[in-house]
Amino acid sequence: MRLWPISFIFLLAACVQTTDELLQQRVISFKGMTMATFMRNTGMVPHNYYDTSSGRTYLVSDLGCNLQLGTRQLDTRQLADSWQIETVVARGPCGRL
Repeated sequence: MRLWPISFIFLLAACVQTTDELLQQRVISFKGMTMATFMRNTGMVPHNYYDTSSGRTYLVSDLGCNLQLGTRQLDTRQLADSWQIETVVARGPCGRL
């Protein structure tokens, strides 16, 4: 009977690790998407961006989750379909993704 609390802790830790792994997989899945596809799939819209030497970085925030999406330009149209996500940095509670 004394092993039950220890077993529960290990089970809980396994669930947390699985949740973190699922989040990482979700974040990685954004790579290769255009910004239009990202916005359509997540419902999240950037609140700001800045130009970089390799393209543009979009800043997205939602309920404490902050994403930096590094993109490269695919064409000269300057539309959401014109920017392809190459890097993703996630900070904060992003479990909703």
